[in-house]
Order: sequence, then C-alpha cells, then structure tokens
Amino acid sequence: MGNTSQDNTMAEGVGIGHAGRPGSSARFATQAEAQQSIDDMPVVKHWNPSRSSAAIGVVCSLVFPAVIMLLAASLFAVVFGAGHNAQGAGLFVGAIVETILVILYASVFYPSYFTSNPMLRRSDDVSFANCFMGGIVFGLLWNENIRTSMLVKRPEKGASYIVAIVLGGIVVTNFMLSFAFGMIGEVLMW
Repeated sequence: MGNTSQDNTMAEGVGIGHAGRPGSSARFATQAEAQQSIDDMPVVKHWNPSRSSAAIGVVCSLVFPAVIMLLAASLFAVVFGAGHNAQGAGLFVGAIVETILVILYASVFYPSYFTSNPMLRRSDDVSFANCFMGGIVFGLLWNENIRTSMLVKRPEKGASYIVAIVLGGIVVTNFMLSFAFGMIGEVLMW
C-alpha cells in the first residue's frame, strides 16, 4: 500500500507520519491541529522558558511525592496506630494521590497550553509546572514540545502527555488491585 494522504492522516492521529509535506514530522494530535496557527495560543506564541524554573520544578518533583507520602504515612500512623501496616497504607495513599495529580495535570493543564485559554500563562509558571508534575522526563518533553510549536508556528503537543496519562492509569489500577488483593489476603489470613 502506498504512502497516501489518507495513510498519513491516520498516522498523524497517533503522532507519526508527515504534516502534509514530505520530509516533515507530525507530532500533533489531529489533522485539524496541523492547520492551526499559534497566534491564538498565548503560551506557545510567547514561550520563553526559564531554566531555573524548570530546574526547581524537577527538584520539587522529587521532593513533593516524598513529602506527601510521609505526611500520609504519619497521618495513618497517628489515626490507626504506629504499626507498619498503617504507615504502609499511608505511603500507598500518598502515592495514589500524587499519581492522580499527574494524570489531572497531563489531561487538563498541559493540553490547555495549546489553546487560547491556557490554565497558566507565564512561561516561567508553565516551565515550572511541566517539570514539577511531569518530572525530569515528561516535564522536559512538554517544555520542548511548546518550544518546537513556537519555532514551527503550529501546535506540536506530542504524545508524551497521553503516555503519562496511560502510565498513571496503569499505576493507579495496579495500586488499587494490590490493595484489594492485600485486603482479601488479610481477611483470609485472619
């Protein structure tokens, strides 16, 4: 089967193929986005990221989950007793909360930067938020996608935010299944 326009349109839906021009890549989600200009996207149009904001975001992405998990573990230890099971449950809840926050950021905040009404507008804030919520891998990819969009004058969201959502969903599902099977195991062992 030859490389037809229809083949490329389907491929562009998953982030591969060409943008209607031979030799160029398509990292946008749909053909309609390929036709958009960045003129009505304030974050992309005025992108001027701060490396220090990104670096602080990466550091915070390492510290914040640990703090959330320790606070949850401490809370569970106080409420349910100081046993290791309560602390483990607290770590479990903290990890789920942090993963859900990442899923929400990747599904709501990041795509909004490619619209006329973004959730955050300042490049420093976006750069920090991308690296804080996406960590060193996704955060830097998201910042690079915005920079690429600015350079090529069209939205280039990439697929990394979808990957982050799917991975987060898998993590939450695994946590929930582990918890359910752990509870079943506790009941059976009792």
